[in-house]
Amino acid sequence: DIPIILADLACTGSEEMITDCEKNVYGITHCYSSEVAGLQCEDLCSDGDIRIPGGGSSGRVEVCVNKTWGAICDSLWSYTDASVVCKQLGYSPYGAIAARNGFIDINIPIQINSLNCQGFEDTIQDCNIDYDVSSECNANDQAGIVCQASNIISSDCANGEMRLSNHLYPTEGRIEVCINRVWGTVCDNSWSTADANVVCNQLGYYPSGAKPRYGAFYGQGSGPILLSDLYCAGSESNILECNRNMYGVTHCGHYEDAGVKCQGSFPVYASPTFGNMLGSEAVFITGPEFQPEDDITCVFDETEVDCTYISEEQCVCVAPEISSERIVELQLRINRNKAVLTGATSFRYIS
Repeated sequence: DIPIILADLACTGSEEMITDCEKNVYGITHCYSSEVAGLQCEDLCSDGDIRIPGGGSSGRVEVCVNKTWGAICDSLWSYTDASVVCKQLGYSPYGAIAARNGFIDINIPIQINSLNCQGFEDTIQDCNIDYDVSSECNANDQAGIVCQASNIISSDCANGEMRLSNHLYPTEGRIEVCINRVWGTVCDNSWSTADANVVCNQLGYYPSGAKPRYGAFYGQGSGPILLSDLYCAGSESNILECNRNMYGVTHCGHYEDAGVKCQGSFPVYASPTFGNMLGSEAVFITGPEFQPEDDITCVFDETEVDCTYISEEQCVCVAPEISSERIVELQLRINRNKAVLTGATSFRYIS
């Protein structure tokens, strides 16, 4: 056995020798051989190197600054930053997920405030790095990442764009979302009616009454799974605004691909006629929630006329003239983005 000659060390990290550290010189009298300390040293890293601890394609991002490994603050962590990091690590720059709130190590310093990459850079050293770490960034704010395989197929789509695939009707199907120019599916872990309503609203369909589908109801997709464990409140305008576990996608398979059935129709209420407009009856329509950019059409029997947006609750159209008093079907058609919403009621002509 060898004697214990140091105890209760309080090094700051700037000392050149361990004997320069503050210590309790009498502490050794209360130590036993079962309390002998050990350590594992790392080789010095090269500035600008990056890694994911433990290897693999997902986890905390660590960067070498001044020959020391440290983390990146996630407050300004972006999809373009993630794209460059994945490219530097040898993965695809497409489909990279900028993750937060996971795989925290409080023992490493946060050394970069933001990367400020544009997305086309080959390494983070080409980005406009901000090393002045904000005082508001703490040990729990460490940036992470989920990278995709290098052979993934890219697409000309925008972050957060949605589409429905493998369907018989345009109002339902397997949900696919775009992240970093790649289409991918959504895992059904924690998939809820509130999540489904956000998807339908984003697609332009009725913002309530959506039916979530589970277990690859509309068939299994291919490529990456890009979203999982969503916790939407229901008021979000884009699925990427919802809270989620960004690392949850690493535990999902395509047998869990989420789907949705949206409400493509809605109730329609025609007001009693409100006097004449251009020699014909003005009819106020309520029922759906209108948007200013909607292309709205009233169809009286087979005659189409425009319906003018008034508010979220109303539009007004002018009923075409008819030769006799009778009841006709009044259809309302809303073209919104790529979606078409419809509703119908009866309308009585009075001569």
